Amino acid sequence: MTRNQIEYDKEIDEKKTYTFQQIDEMNAKVKSLAFSNNNASKKLAENVLQIAIKKKYLLGKSSAYHNLGLVYYFDDQDKDSIVALDYYNKAYKLIENSSHLLHKAATLNNIALVYYDRSQFEKAIHFHLRALKLRIEFGENKFIIQSFDNIGNTYLIQNDFENSLKYYLKAFKLKKKQKTPQNIHLSLFNIGRVYEKQEKFAKAIDYFLSALTISDEQNDVVMKGKIYDSLGGSYSHLGKYKQAYKMLNKSLEIYKNIDDSSGYASVLNSFGIYYWFQKDYGKALQYYKDSLKICRNFHYRRDTTATLKNIGLLQTELKMFTQAKSSLDEGLQLALEIDDKFMISGFYKVISLLFLAQNDYEKAYDFEIKYSEINNLINEKEESDNIAKLKVEFNLELKEREAEIHKLKNITLVETNNKLLKSEHNLKELTKTLENRVQEELKKREKQQQFLIQKSKLESMGKLAAGIVHEINQPLGGISMGLENIYFAFNENRLTAEYFDKKYKDIDGYFDRINKIIEHIKLFSRDQKTILFEKININEVIKNAFSLLQTQYKNHDVNVEFKLEKNINFVSGNKFKFEQVVINLFTNAKDAVTEKEHNAEEIFVKKIFVKTYNKKDFVYLEIIDNGFGISKEILPKIFDPFFTTKEPTKGTGLGLSIIYGIIKEMKGEILVESKIEEFTKMKIKLPNIENNEQP
Repeated sequence: MTRNQIEYDKEIDEKKTYTFQQIDEMNAKVKSLAFSNNNASKKLAENVLQIAIKKKYLLGKSSAYHNLGLVYYFDDQDKDSIVALDYYNKAYKLIENSSHLLHKAATLNNIALVYYDRSQFEKAIHFHLRALKLRIEFGENKFIIQSFDNIGNTYLIQNDFENSLKYYLKAFKLKKKQKTPQNIHLSLFNIGRVYEKQEKFAKAIDYFLSALTISDEQNDVVMKGKIYDSLGGSYSHLGKYKQAYKMLNKSLEIYKNIDDSSGYASVLNSFGIYYWFQKDYGKALQYYKDSLKICRNFHYRRDTTATLKNIGLLQTELKMFTQAKSSLDEGLQLALEIDDKFMISGFYKVISLLFLAQNDYEKAYDFEIKYSEINNLINEKEESDNIAKLKVEFNLELKEREAEIHKLKNITLVETNNKLLKSEHNLKELTKTLENRVQEELKKREKQQQFLIQKSKLESMGKLAAGIVHEINQPLGGISMGLENIYFAFNENRLTAEYFDKKYKDIDGYFDRINKIIEHIKLFSRDQKTILFEKININEVIKNAFSLLQTQYKNHDVNVEFKLEKNINFVSGNKFKFEQVVINLFTNAKDAVTEKEHNAEEIFVKKIFVKTYNKKDFVYLEIIDNGFGISKEILPKIFDPFFTTKEPTKGTGLGLSIIYGIIKEMKGEILVESKIEEFTKMKIKLPNIENNEQP
């Protein structure tokens, strides 16, 4: 603790009353200590908070909460973003309705930074934009610039290059307008980062070199370390290894001198890339591992995750498959904990490559599907946000036009009529334009949703491969045997016209069966978007679905009992989508009973019961298994996208959410009953053809 701090504590202990100005000074002292002496700043902030409460000084109390948030946010030993967020929220709530624009904006900005660290980027953008609005209202450019840079950073980590570049350029232009421009080199560096992530390395280098020139002039050592690191990476990608090595060594030297562990780990990672590109895999792996060690020691979770992905990819290249799986499993688990969809997506892709390198095409296909599904979900979310944004724009424009029309009522009648007509015309044009834009976004969203369903369907087909092969192998065996009979009969002079005709009909029947199986698979696998709703006999769909699964059920010794009502009523829908529903439910039931068998201490008989029946104006399908069951806590979440109780390598959690969507499309309901260790019942209720309006 510093001498000044000891004196400050003594002053607090001895004095009984404080002015608002003194409380403000103490809060300023806390803020200055937060980055250098965390324990002292924490103690002082708690004291100032108590004083402000006694004095009923609202701004002082809010500032103290804000400073406590800073203390926990920057505490390397005890960093706790949840506690920091709680203090920031308390600080903002106290002054939410006050006129302290800058203080409110600073708190909102820090709330956004906490959400950024927790990979909740949508919330981060939301709070950054709120902070920006207040800062623009206040009119202080340096704070507006800070918001522009922060928003650019948040978009960049989501690979939204258009928006990140937009806000970085806004910051850059505003800096250039200042009488004494500051941090121009930061903007140039940020713009370079956008081009670097887009793999436009030559363009990125131009911006990095411009930023470096200004950093040299201003002797900004920390920024020079970052720029040298990025230059080294970009030169490596362009194959300019001499320049890359020089830049990386300069960066490493800077981070050694200033004792920056995060920067040091980053350069080690860049050296890994440098040696990998030169095919010196041993050195590359060692640099990655050195970087990983630092990241783990200092609890840099995001950097740890990214480095594990690089290590796993390199180990795959070196055919160190066991080690690669271990690295990637650990990294994927961290990515899931961080809940960063972009990182999760990257791991699915790399794990797919790992299985592909081992010729395990089924698992490679599974992870490629997961990679596609999560990317489609991200794209779908972006499109939903675009639609919401367009609706907000439309409502704002509508209100502005209505306000304009209302204002025109106070002008002369002739002018009013003319302007009203013009405004109404403009409003109609605006409405038409925005409606068209909304429709376009909705079409994009529908296309993404259809693609997601199609991917899920193909995933199901991958899992059914064994059953399909079995179904085709049976008639192929019959064809082979029939041809052999004809051949031997011919050689032994026993081939009569009657015998040949019989065998020919048998073989033709087998070919017909194979053609039907293949045609059914082709129809099921194709994109069904353009197929209209039709009359469906759900019993037929169930039989078709089970024919593809029965081999798997036999292999797993699963007993299936059917009780299908003979005179089942028709329902309306797309029968191939409904077949996808049935296949997914059958597969889930099989997994449930198999899981219970693995955990059972005694002999366990796996049973699945399938039932259909008519009741009033509805048709019902029930699939009941005696498997592991679903807990009451989990039951309400099972239809949520990406919710799954399976390990990351065994499921994405998309199956039931897609089933839910298909049944809703058919104007039906899906109900679930379950009890742990006893059973799960999936019950589908669909309006019969007379009660179901045709689309």
